[in-house]
Amino acid sequence: MCMAWGWYLQNDMQIFIVSIPILYLYNQRKRFAYILIWVIVGLSLIYNFVEVQRNSYVTVAHRADFAKWATYFLDVYTKPWTRCPPYLYGLTLGLLYMEWIEEEKNKKENKGFFGKVKERM
Repeated sequence: MCMAWGWYLQNDMQIFIVSIPILYLYNQRKRFAYILIWVIVGLSLIYNFVEVQRNSYVTVAHRADFAKWATYFLDVYTKPWTRCPPYLYGLTLGLLYMEWIEEEKNKKENKGFFGKVKERM
């Protein structure tokens, strides 16, 4: 393994590809896109919890725990459906930031009485 980080690059690319339909949906129906993002995050967290409980994975706190870490790393940690919550949090914050920027721009354009008078002209 000369590129130990390669698993993360393919995860990132797969999650990016999944985010494209989510962004298209956001363009059509914002609220539904946010709901879909949080449903995916919830399903990912539930999957993580179930897999960890079912296979009795433990926290690596002792040298003997590293034997379980290898199977956890391959079975759970490196899968895109378990690594997507941070990416989707970032996507959500990016969308919220974009909405905030638009709101601020609209406030500046329509500031006070004179902004509305300009709009009518």
